[in-house]
Amino acid sequence: MQRSTLLASCFLFCFFGYAQKMAVKKVELAGEKIVVHYDLEDGNPNNEYQISLYSSQNNFATALANVTGDVGSEVKAGSNKKIVWAAREEIGPFKGKLSLEVRGKVYLPIAKLNNIT
Repeated sequence: MQRSTLLASCFLFCFFGYAQKMAVKKVELAGEKIVVHYDLEDGNPNNEYQISLYSSQNNFATALANVTGDVGSEVKAGSNKKIVWAAREEIGPFKGKLSLEVRGKVYLPIAKLNNIT
């Protein structure tokens, strides 16, 4: 009984020790672009993330392509992150409601090569 309690306690400590949190702070329209402001918190400053933006226009099926900013591979945790989406370029003229979703997962490259000449 004590052994299973100890294992469960270790599992919970490991699970809660490295929790991540993403919060969208603001979404704004800037001309023909949509800007999503978010914070990404992580207890491990070495983690990098794969961040993508999705829209309800295609039922959140594929990530949006015409995006810049703190999006894509190797995004570090921090506050005041920003994704700029060129909406008109990607979906053309659009009328109606549109929902956005920011998704992130820990980015684990198979190999990372630096300073190759």
